[in-house]
Amino acid sequence: GQRWLTAQGPLAGTTGDLVVYETSGGSFDDPQPSETVPVGSLTIDFTDCSHALLTYSLTDQALEGSIDLKRAVPGSEALCKELNDLDD
Repeated sequence: GQRWLTAQGPLAGTTGDLVVYETSGGSFDDPQPSETVPVGSLTIDFTDCSHALLTYSLTDQALEGSIDLKRAVPGSEALCKELNDLDD
């Protein structure tokens, strides 16, 4: 079966503490609804307009770790810097 992990929660400054949800089931044209349940948490900390550190804990599977994130598509760094009052 398929499984989707999504995260939702508030962003305070440059850090977001989010709840991770797992959605399973839900095939096209299937009357059975999908099911979404919380399975862990993550923190995303934006270190600048092009980088972030994502730290996660999936308690249902005893998995945890961190991932360095980097902007994949350039184009909005100037707006990010302006909105966050950052210098070059």
